[in-house]
Amino acid sequence: MSETKLREDICRFGRSLFERGLTPGSSGNISVRLDDGGWLVTPTNASLGFLDPAKMSRLDGNGRLVSGDAPTKEVPLHTALYQTRTSAGAVVHLHSTHSVALSMLPEIDPRAVLPAMTAYYVMKCGQTALVPYYRPGDPAVADAIRGLAGKYSSVLLANHGPVVSGDTLEAAVFATEELEETAKLYLLLRGLNPRYLSPEQIKDLTKVFGLTLPEHEHQETVIASWSGRPTDAEVEAAALILDRAGRHHHWWPESDEPYEEFAKTDPIAKSEFEGIVEQMLLAAAKAKPR
Repeated sequence: MSETKLREDICRFGRSLFERGLTPGSSGNISVRLDDGGWLVTPTNASLGFLDPAKMSRLDGNGRLVSGDAPTKEVPLHTALYQTRTSAGAVVHLHSTHSVALSMLPEIDPRAVLPAMTAYYVMKCGQTALVPYYRPGDPAVADAIRGLAGKYSSVLLANHGPVVSGDTLEAAVFATEELEETAKLYLLLRGLNPRYLSPEQIKDLTKVFGLTLPEHEHQETVIASWSGRPTDAEVEAAALILDRAGRHHHWWPESDEPYEEFAKTDPIAKSEFEGIVEQMLLAAAKAKPR
């Protein structure tokens, strides 16, 4: 794609993001990597809704300004992502409301700030890491990004906003929007015990769509935690234990059909009983110190 077309695309996507309230005022910045190793980035103090293609900052491969207006103060952030995500063709950083709100919550896991709520969040964002707060433009944020070793294409800066890389500008923008919508879903459903994707469903998505998730020392534990719910096998095993204990201690009439029996013949009763068990397991998991 020509540099002229890339400049126009940055302006087009920037205006779309601005007009839909995803990055107010002069907040947010966008960059695109060029074939010669340099990159284009939005200028400092520029509103994404009113960008001029001719004034776009053009940097060389070392991040030095070659032409155009002075670049955004967040250049170190973009540089770190390009250095660690070699496949990245573009980076989008916004101050989108729900993502920023999410970054302030005390319960989020820095390895996966959102549970696997939808298939498209998993497909477009994978897992999202949380980086501690740094003032805007602080070069130290680049070190924090490098510390992720390129494992994440989607990163959330605490009390600041999302920064997302993609193979193309379109992919980066769409992934950023998916992150924002998923953050909104999380805030809407917070405290309501929603049903997220199971570990089995996450594994199916990674297999069918060839997804690569960040690797961790205890990968199975992270995926189980990310799903926001126990596996079906864990629920069934816990339900069996609870049912047998209830009969042994006479918590309910012995005349009631055992879980092992009604689970085979009554899907509604099975779902209701397992739902209670799942809530118990989730409550225990949330109470466990990280």
